Amino acid sequence: MPKYTFDRVNHTHYLDKRYLYGTTTILSILGKGGLQWWASGMALEEMGWINPNKHTPEEYYSMAEKGLDKIKENFLNPDIYSVRGAHWGRFLNKCYRAHDTKKKDRAEEGINIHSLCEEYIRAEMKEEKDAVAKAPALIEPFIGWCQKNVKRFLFSELHCYSEKLFVGGICDFAFIDKADNYVLADIKSRDKVYFSDFVQMGAYHTQIEENGGYTPEGEKIFTLDKPFKYHAVFPIGDNFKEPVINERTVWAQKAFENALNLYKAREEWEKSNE
Repeated sequence: MPKYTFDRVNHTHYLDKRYLYGTTTILSILGKGGLQWWASGMALEEMGWINPNKHTPEEYYSMAEKGLDKIKENFLNPDIYSVRGAHWGRFLNKCYRAHDTKKKDRAEEGINIHSLCEEYIRAEMKEEKDAVAKAPALIEPFIGWCQKNVKRFLFSELHCYSEKLFVGGICDFAFIDKADNYVLADIKSRDKVYFSDFVQMGAYHTQIEENGGYTPEGEKIFTLDKPFKYHAVFPIGDNFKEPVINERTVWAQKAFENALNLYKAREEWEKSNE
């Protein structure tokens, strides 16, 4: 049987020392709706722009005036006339990189949320009596939902792969709900759920269904003995109440295969045009 392993340093999946496509790498072929607007908004915020759909007209124009004052103070001041081009250049570069700075901040927060949820799930799986007491307030809404709807957790941070598709991944967790359904789940540190999130779930579904689940060292620790009934994505942002559910599991699996084929087609095109 092929040997699965995971390189923690480079975050790379291998099968018999052959590189596997990463699930999230494949998903880069898919866009997330609205990200272009979000990125441009991040740049303009440095100049005093805020989203008019989320603020009153008074707040919007007040912030715009403050932005204009900042520009006047820093770039129209005669005392720095001789170097204002350099100042303006640095400011524009800061605006340009604002979306990436925000993204990295959210990524660090996402890692924290994932690790906190993982710690809670593992504690529950070990039946530790103080699992809830040890969990921080940041994930209290997640814990509250789980206590009402989860009968038992099946795994947390499970490594998986598909030899057929030649991809590998790490699935956040799975659980048995109160109706005894098997549920595949994923955590996102944001308020929105995107199409690509469920394509990602389809990828993990296929991999676990095909080969079960593993440790990073390749030890098999999970075998699926009952089909997953549905997928659940938990958008744990500031207003989390419940996960978004998708019962069209086969649709999600096929969607990932299509994304994989599209990714490979782009890869082939780029190589042929180097």
